[in-house]
Amino acid sequence: MQVPDESKTGGENMVLYEKMNQIPFSTVDVDHPLLWLNNCSEVVRDPETLSLFNLGEAEYTARVISDLIPIFGIENVMVTSPYRAQVKKSRPSNLPRAKLITTLHFQTLLLKNASEKFPGLLVGTLEELQGQERDVILVSLTRSRIGERKLCSSSRLGFLTDAKRANVMITRARQLVILIGCSDHFYDSGEEMWRKIINFAQFVHPPWA
Repeated sequence: MQVPDESKTGGENMVLYEKMNQIPFSTVDVDHPLLWLNNCSEVVRDPETLSLFNLGEAEYTARVISDLIPIFGIENVMVTSPYRAQVKKSRPSNLPRAKLITTLHFQTLLLKNASEKFPGLLVGTLEELQGQERDVILVSLTRSRIGERKLCSSSRLGFLTDAKRANVMITRARQLVILIGCSDHFYDSGEEMWRKIINFAQFVHPPWA
């Protein structure tokens, strides 16, 4: 994920510099491989599946994708979210309810719907994209201080307190990671891991936000 050294790559880092300088956000430090775009849209828990989704963040992420695809190319960008949901497909009266649940990824589906104008864009959960790498990875973190109190969760971040999961999220990119989420919520959670990530990240702002 580090910017490569020109003496070893024949100038590949200059290509990265040129691309990062084209990103239409506030000033981007091209030597900084971790960006944070702050978005505190409302997170909601599905009443039946108890899974989380954040429609505002999905729409925000889609706009960021629109900014990045012309610069990096669709084949070099991947979008992921850590949250999945169990979506009920049907309910025949003669089958137990437990057998009627099909595992889908709800926040990922929101992202796919929001970015459908980019066919071929790789979008999936961390589990779906295991082993995949791209130059640029966008991560929709989903959780937010807006609506979080209604969720009655024992942890404000749920399984995002898992250091291994967080490590996977920020190490799949060859050149640039962009985290999209509510920084106040993650910082105030008290999780030292996320405080370190936030302190290290470079905060940038799209002109339309």
